[in-house]
Amino acid sequence: MNNIVIVDDHPLVASAIRGMVDNFPKCSILFEVRNGQELLNRIAKPKNIPDLILLDISMPILNGFETMKILHKEYPDIKVLGLSMNDDEETFLKLLELGANGFISKTAEESELHNAINEVLKKGYYYSENVTQALFHSMQSKKEPAIFLSEREKELLSYICTEMTYQEIASQMFLSPKTVDGYRNSLFRKLDIKSRVGLAMYAVKNGYFSIDE
Repeated sequence: MNNIVIVDDHPLVASAIRGMVDNFPKCSILFEVRNGQELLNRIAKPKNIPDLILLDISMPILNGFETMKILHKEYPDIKVLGLSMNDDEETFLKLLELGANGFISKTAEESELHNAINEVLKKGYYYSENVTQALFHSMQSKKEPAIFLSEREKELLSYICTEMTYQEIASQMFLSPKTVDGYRNSLFRKLDIKSRVGLAMYAVKNGYFSIDE
């Protein structure tokens, strides 16, 4: 069973989300909170650590962006799916760059929410059509300054943009998952990037992957 936490300051919205998630196979709501600070207070206890957090962006006290920064630093193993009524590019790109595993609009259908949760839990990320288009649009900007990367790191970057999981990438590269994790973490440090989405953006901007592939 996958334990899920809802972080949303609107009780009716949170209740509606709970009603949908409770019907999803192998999903259970661990608890609900109204803002980021309440979330951090609750997950300070190990028994309250969830598999996935559904995180609203606009909240009082500690909003989604501020909360995501702390989660990525203090709880990197918790997966986060951003939620917002405001689905403009700047909003979800900023959240993804902060380390979120995906983003979905609150206006999405129940089936899309179900798919997004499954994708994040299984693969570690979820890109809706709008997010994918925004990522490609942002990738058309100026290339990043050149940084020395090993051939293996460059190879990993070419796979980062695909639908493959890290385990599948490891098999494709004839490496162990642990070794691939090492190359990924090295890229995070060298490029000062916090998420797979960020690595994908860097890969396309700098020619390690073509959108037409």
